[in-house]
Amino acid sequence: MVILTLAALSTSVIAAEKQNLDRNKWKIKDIYEYLKTNGDKMPPKEANAYAQFIVDCQDPKTGNFVDSCGEVIYSVKAYQLVRCFGLEPKYPLSVCEPTYRCELDEEVSESMSVEGFRKWLDHIYKNYNAYSAGSLRGHFMEPHVFNLRNAGKPLESSVYIPVLQNWLLDNQKENGFWNRPDDSDFNGWNGVMKMSGGVAKAGIKLPHPEKMIKTVLKHQDTKLGTFTSAGGCTNTNALHVLRQCSNNNGMIMWQEVFRSMQRHAGYVQKRFDPDTGLFRSPPGYDRPPDLMTTRMRGGVGNIIIYSKALLMPENAALIAVERQKLTADQKPITKEEIVDLLVQTTGLSELARESYAKYVQAEHEKKY
Repeated sequence: MVILTLAALSTSVIAAEKQNLDRNKWKIKDIYEYLKTNGDKMPPKEANAYAQFIVDCQDPKTGNFVDSCGEVIYSVKAYQLVRCFGLEPKYPLSVCEPTYRCELDEEVSESMSVEGFRKWLDHIYKNYNAYSAGSLRGHFMEPHVFNLRNAGKPLESSVYIPVLQNWLLDNQKENGFWNRPDDSDFNGWNGVMKMSGGVAKAGIKLPHPEKMIKTVLKHQDTKLGTFTSAGGCTNTNALHVLRQCSNNNGMIMWQEVFRSMQRHAGYVQKRFDPDTGLFRSPPGYDRPPDLMTTRMRGGVGNIIIYSKALLMPENAALIAVERQKLTADQKPITKEEIVDLLVQTTGLSELARESYAKYVQAEHEKKY
């Protein structure tokens, strides 16, 4: 009986050592993508093991998540995912995205002076395109809000939130965005997408949403349905800005936004490959089908959320007000059209989700 117990114990120790060895070989970006894509279908114990691995990778000095090979996942992405599995970061989150230089006269952190923070906002505006600068603003503010709440402090205690709010008011351009004159409009809306989550959590309302909507719509090719040839991510971000600017501001310009989304859904439908279940790149934009699939799913996800919002009873009065602004040559949008778009995009999203999940599973099994 004792021999059996020792044998069982020995087997258990060997299995544990093998698991630890395998865990040391895990790369955080692979594990993050695998858990994000397939975590809801895993046994809870397996999903928790992957989530715990990400939590254990947090660097107590920087707040970012770094594996033994030096690969980094930015703190906001990591905490958003592990929270889905009931876990929390061990330490305060980093307010500086590791892919960018985060120093000026003083290190960019929650210990910097108010004047230093203001100088940093001016610095990234002058030295980065609007996409990167928007990313840096958002990736400061979202973990900052998390750290405040985790410490039991109210948003009003922040010295940085009012500075950013005033900076945005003072520096918004006529196109509605925060890009320099030599920068493109699409970098402007990419930047808004990158910072929208952080500024919303900080209680900052972006001014002049109608200007942003008009600029994005101006760039849509009415025949193709795309907003730019710059790629799938930029198209997805255009839809994100349209959805948020309308949905968060009394459904303003909902008819123009809806028609725009209809056109884009037609473009997505044409890019879908039923043989692989993935999306093909548009002409002139060479990207692998797995990457295009994540981008296209993100785009139709925005359309799904917006279509559902249009069908909510609490938005009926707002929609009726906007409908009165129709000109004689504009065709009214019916409830049936909204439902049809919702069904179309939901179907595309589910098809792509299933195929992409299989792709990620196969890639994971090759490596691990």
